[in-house]
Amino acid sequence: MHIDMPRILIIEDEPSIRETLCDLLELEGFEVVVAVDGKDGVVKAIDHDPDLIVCDIMMPEMDGFEVVRTIRKARAGSLMPIIFLSARTSHADIRQGMNLGADDFLTKPFENDELIATIEARLEKVAGHRQNLDALSGSLRAKDEIIREYSFINSHHIRQPLANVIGLVQLLADEPEFAGNELMNNLISETETLDRRIRELNDLLSARRRQENGVGEGKEMGPG
Repeated sequence: MHIDMPRILIIEDEPSIRETLCDLLELEGFEVVVAVDGKDGVVKAIDHDPDLIVCDIMMPEMDGFEVVRTIRKARAGSLMPIIFLSARTSHADIRQGMNLGADDFLTKPFENDELIATIEARLEKVAGHRQNLDALSGSLRAKDEIIREYSFINSHHIRQPLANVIGLVQLLADEPEFAGNELMNNLISETETLDRRIRELNDLLSARRRQENGVGEGKEMGPG
């Protein structure tokens, strides 16, 4: 979202209504982008990345329903609200708009205060969603760091006992009664494979730590 001045895209083919909407929203402190029909609206929705769209339904060539369908497909996962403005007020029209991904449906003629209140409510709701997503993302990053730290520490704790086991198995393998024993050979192979996997994990975690700390591979930090 453009925090200082939210950007609103108006998609309206009637010049007088388009001008009224533009003047109203600019007076309220919004940055306004204008589209003269549905096709123009789709292009500007993609090019200008608005925070919210106000869209007419009855337009030539591409109506509002098709506009919303196209934008939602092009910007899958976007939280951007879309508000329909239309003289069409049937339950079927409202249901169709909501099913396609519209967030609100205001009828023409509309009250200026109602439109502004609806826009502000939708922008506040999106801001709340983004705040929650940021908090969740931060929590996941913290948990990922804990898991990697735990893995790094425990891989060291595991390797020493494993090395002892490998040494013991190899000593037993040297005993005459175990010479050529298939089970013993398999045991040696499996323990060596496990040790190699743990060392690879260590190397991977160490490389990730160096990358996060800004130290490139093969470079050593000199004295400060």
